[in-house]
Amino acid sequence: MLEVMIAIMLSSIAMIGIVALYRVQTAASSFSRRTSEASVLANDQLERLRTVAIAGTTTSGAQANLDERGRVVAGAPFTRSWAMAPNAAEYYDIAVTVTWFDNGNRSLVVRGRRNP
Repeated sequence: MLEVMIAIMLSSIAMIGIVALYRVQTAASSFSRRTSEASVLANDQLERLRTVAIAGTTTSGAQANLDERGRVVAGAPFTRSWAMAPNAAEYYDIAVTVTWFDNGNRSLVVRGRRNP
């Protein structure tokens, strides 16, 4: 009987370790997925800003409630903002920031340049 109780205790300890490892792996996978999605959203906006005509003062903006495909959906996790600033009339500096909440506020910034 004592041997069975020891075996059950050791099995329980091993299972607790496996469950803890699973939780850590799941959290890391979620963070990695969200970071990849944020990178795609930021690069998409950066390329859009590089190709559209600059219309006076509309060199900054923001979009909230974006899903991973860039569509506005109620309750979606991402917020994307951007700013374009002229740099000595040679080019514009562009910064696109994507933020989301994943065990705290997270953000990703992509920077680029374009000709006037």
